[in-house]
Amino acid sequence: MAEISIKPPEASNPTEFSVDLAWESVEGAKSYKIIERQIPNSWEETKTHEFSGDTTSTTLDRLEPTQTYQFKLVVVLESGEVTSEECTIDTQVTSCTPTPGKDSGFCVIL
Repeated sequence: MAEISIKPPEASNPTEFSVDLAWESVEGAKSYKIIERQIPNSWEETKTHEFSGDTTSTTLDRLEPTQTYQFKLVVVLESGEVTSEECTIDTQVTSCTPTPGKDSGFCVIL
């Protein structure tokens, strides 16, 4: 298999229970997998989400509030699989995510 390098997925828009992920399309991809890990769990304790070869973004939900997550992209090609480095993002504190145009953008935790 020819050496190819892929970028990690880009994580954005975290809420208490979800995060958006996007990745670059890879020519020849049959499908994609996102490997989800909650810190401090090991990479052996992960969830895998599978997507068709024409998908390049998703929203992962059912996450836990106030947690750190890491995600890796796996590209499934005819010749095998290629895995990216991880990206890291934190979910928000429960009942503390600002509402655009409504909240001041901060939260007091006592």
